[in-house]
Amino acid sequence: MCAEVGLLTRNIVIRGDSTTKSTGYGAHTMVYGSELTGAIGRISYTEFYDVGQGNIIGRYPIHFHQTGDMLQSYVTGNSVHDSQARLVTLHDVRFL
Repeated sequence: MCAEVGLLTRNIVIRGDSTTKSTGYGAHTMVYGSELTGAIGRISYTEFYDVGQGNIIGRYPIHFHQTGDMLQSYVTGNSVHDSQARLVTLHDVRFL
């Protein structure tokens, strides 16, 4: 038998509240910009727990929405567990 082991805990935690499991309505992080000015989102070494909103479109644990150019942005070294929705979503994002 083989198993993969990873450290899920981090110093910075974004989490839903005590009702997340029963309601499916957890925390979410959104980076929102404009096509003209762009946006910069840098999310690293953060723990996401009880996040996402499973029955609501556009409420994902990490969501980049209409941000324009994203050359200086990144998502690295994070852990996501007990999520109600997909992990990372990129919507109308350009990488030149």
